[in-house]
Amino acid sequence: GVDRSTVWKVGPDGNSLSTHSFAKPGIKPPPEVISNLVPVWEAMVQHGETFEISDVDELPESQLREKEYCKVQGGIKSIMFLPASVGGVVVGFITFVSYSAKRAWPEELINRLRLLWDIFTNALERKRADQKIQKALEEIEMLKDRLEAENLYLRDQIDTEFKHEEIIG
Repeated sequence: GVDRSTVWKVGPDGNSLSTHSFAKPGIKPPPEVISNLVPVWEAMVQHGETFEISDVDELPESQLREKEYCKVQGGIKSIMFLPASVGGVVVGFITFVSYSAKRAWPEELINRLRLLWDIFTNALERKRADQKIQKALEEIEMLKDRLEAENLYLRDQIDTEFKHEEIIG
């Protein structure tokens, strides 16, 4: 299994914010925000690339900061991340981390996790879209009520100013 899993939201500024995380007891929590902390991995996420490595000691020289991050985080041995896209835009990603042992990431497991993550991402997006629609409906209702009140006020002003009952015809 894995020792920690974290869901990250990618903001419009490109920073990644930890929104949910689960870890076994004694496992260090992830940082709240990732901003240029692991630049190679951050770029991979932005491009929608999946990444997995069974032994972080085998990371190439080009990923020195990523290797250092794994050490600082308490000795990460294996890591995998799966990006989440909505409409072709990366909105977040999920990480799976192993501290206790080097972990292989078989293609079948990655595909199953990707499918589950896609379902989860679509559900979150649908919830976000529903909330946006609900907020718009509430605003429309407020504007409608305000317009009705102003309409009544204007009718009263017209009746007061022109006193139609005085017109004899």
